[in-house]
Parts: sequence; C-alpha cells; structure tokens
Amino acid sequence: MSAATTNAENMNKPFAIHVTLHIRPECREAYREALDAVIDHARALPQCHYLYVYETADDPDSIQLVESWSDWDTFTQEILQLDFYRDYAAASEPMYSAPRQMRFLTPLHGSDRR
Repeated sequence: MSAATTNAENMNKPFAIHVTLHIRPECREAYREALDAVIDHARALPQCHYLYVYETADDPDSIQLVESWSDWDTFTQEILQLDFYRDYAAASEPMYSAPRQMRFLTPLHGSDRR
C-alpha cells in the first residue's frame, strides 16, 4: 500500500493495519521461522502499539497480521527500512501464494488509547 492510498490527514496519527498473507503450503514452516525471527524485534519498538499474528482456523496457510503503530510516515519511512524488516520481507515474500492484502484502519471513538 502506498501513502497515496491513505488519507493525508491521518498520516501522523496512530493507525492499525490488517494484513492477510497466503503462504505456499510447502513454505509453511520456513515462513513461520522467518516470522519468529522478526516478531519480537517489531513488538519491542516503542512505535509498535501491538502486533498480533493469527492463523486462519480453516486454512493454516492463511496468516493474519493485525498491527497498530504510532503513525504511517514513521512506519513506512523508518520501521519498514530497519534491517530485520528488510530481511523478513526478502525471505518471506517469495513464499506467498497470492499477493499480500492490506487494509489500513484508523481508530474511532478513542480506540487508539491503550
């Protein structure tokens, strides 16, 4: 998703993103190893409000990432440029069986509060 697909006034506000990944069955274990290598690093960043990982109940090759970050600009320009994220992307993207699906979410009714 590019910055052009988000609302400009929300670029510097907390946001959440819901990512659906479809992993090739023969890559399931390798993908989980790549994810394990990055998840604790990401969660430890002060800009990370939360990062949850789910397996779809009826499809173990469909992974759901639900994340909340401090702001879109920092996420795209700084966080995603960190070495561990770049290594994760390089390792995991060839394992996808379909394009990544992302939904950009903005908080309503105080849901951005901890």
